[in-house]
Amino acid sequence: YMKEDAAAMVQINFDAAKYCESRSAFSSTIQFLRKGLDLLDDEEKWVNNFELSFEMTELLAKMEFINGNLDESKIANKEIFIRAKNTEMKIKALVLDIEMHSASCDFSGVIRTTRKVLRYFGIHVPRTVTILNLLRKMRKVRKLIDSKTDTEILSEQEIKDSQILTSLKILMLTCFVCSLQQKIVLGCYLALIATEISLKNGLSPYSSVALYMLGVTEIFLGNRERSYRMGKLALKLHSYIPCKGAGGSVVSASVFFSIFLKENIRKYFEMHTKPLNDAFKVGDINSALHCIVPFFNSMLWSGENLQLLERLMLDVRRRIHDFGQNIDENFRRINPMIQFVQNMQKQEEDWKDLTTMTGSYMNEKDYLSQYNPKSDAFCWILILCKMVLSYTFGFYEEAEKFVGQLSGVQYARLSYFCLPYNFYAGMLYYRLYETTHSRRFLRRARKFRKFMEKEHCLGNPNATSHLKILDVEELCLSSKNNLSEILEASNLAIWVQSKEGFAHLEALANEQASRIAQKFNNPSIAQKHYDQALHLYGYKWGAIAKYQMLLEKREQDLQVTTVQHGDIDNSREISFEKNIKLSVIKCDMDNYSANTKTVDVSME
Repeated sequence: YMKEDAAAMVQINFDAAKYCESRSAFSSTIQFLRKGLDLLDDEEKWVNNFELSFEMTELLAKMEFINGNLDESKIANKEIFIRAKNTEMKIKALVLDIEMHSASCDFSGVIRTTRKVLRYFGIHVPRTVTILNLLRKMRKVRKLIDSKTDTEILSEQEIKDSQILTSLKILMLTCFVCSLQQKIVLGCYLALIATEISLKNGLSPYSSVALYMLGVTEIFLGNRERSYRMGKLALKLHSYIPCKGAGGSVVSASVFFSIFLKENIRKYFEMHTKPLNDAFKVGDINSALHCIVPFFNSMLWSGENLQLLERLMLDVRRRIHDFGQNIDENFRRINPMIQFVQNMQKQEEDWKDLTTMTGSYMNEKDYLSQYNPKSDAFCWILILCKMVLSYTFGFYEEAEKFVGQLSGVQYARLSYFCLPYNFYAGMLYYRLYETTHSRRFLRRARKFRKFMEKEHCLGNPNATSHLKILDVEELCLSSKNNLSEILEASNLAIWVQSKEGFAHLEALANEQASRIAQKFNNPSIAQKHYDQALHLYGYKWGAIAKYQMLLEKREQDLQVTTVQHGDIDNSREISFEKNIKLSVIKCDMDNYSANTKTVDVSME
């Protein structure tokens, strides 16, 4: 080509790059952009073809970032900032700078750049945000919210002003980082600013993020009804004006912090996969992680089949690895949940080994030495997993230590996390009271049961399932000689778990019924529920380790020698007994899609 045709060739490369971007072929996009830019010298780029060169460099910085090449992205972004002719152009570079700081877990860099950008828009954020600042801002936002119905809010005009849209995007990005870094007060304050802007100026794709963050703020301030309203409103708004990068966080956090207060959490599982896939497609690792952590936690503590859950978790882990940004830090957020699922499926000679969170993907000792268990949310997940494993395999004294470590954790009171924590803690202390007859343990058991009873009275259907099992324990203390009354309550607890789909609780309720019947010297009922617990643990929930443990202890527990269930094959291929219907999320590992369907299969 002739030198005078260079600009036309650059435009052709730019068009090809934009096509590749639309097909998520990011590496090819980068190649076309670099080839195009290399055709021009500095004068041709920044004097004669400024707008074209600026757009291409801007896209190059974004593509390098999505492809995990942070150093190359920083170089291109610095060029954008230097060459920018006005404030609007500079802000575009600063927004990407915030994303890069976030991807490299540079929290101070995120906050510093966010303050700088918000100053351009006349938005002031106090240097130190206190609870008093938060409450003052909350009062203003509540007045705006209470002055409108949900229908009126959803019918607001969409924002067209690019500066307002940019400010909302920045507030959203920084809220994500604050939540992942456990900077709750600052994150909530920024969410209130975003909500105030949306209510005054109109709706945007980022308004749903602001509303769910407002819901999180409300639950931390103890306002359940407002939190639930904001969670539902955020989901509705997201369906009207979707935010491709933040959809996963809107769905998962709304459900995990707000909607679970009034609705069964399992009904929302299938909503997560598309927005999670969208976040990976656009290279938004922060939004993806913001979706993954509550989503996996919700599935983990709701009785989802462990084999299917392991496949899903490992597929997501692979995609995080492929993304290539800050891999170790991102892995630590999901590794404890993966290790828990794998421990529940192991077959070990010493059951104590299953309470140690060390395996193919993490080392418990190294994990706890790097992070502070008192303040790190991901350590709390690890400790809860160890607590449940210790209880499940009968190491009650060890489990009690973990109950103490989580007793002051805010997530143990204010999110779906609170239900498994308070339930297993209550069951643990009832077991300790049964073996020691110490009133201290009984008082603690009743304290945790009281929490679940309060949640039930406030209309939390997820708490009801847990409470029914705790009620059976309490009934055993007040009706010591009335087996029929206790078994009636126990059968009700089993029916509720089956109806709600909590396979792990249904298994535990049958194990509980067997233990009670054996205690009352009724071996036929004890054996019936023991066998059902075996089936549910091994075949429906997929907890092969617990299945194997019960199988080995069967003769001792029931004082019988006949075994009606065979060993589960080491391949871990789970089959289900005839006529059992199980809601399963079937994962397409390549396309990361999911659909919920009822499956009828027969046991081999």
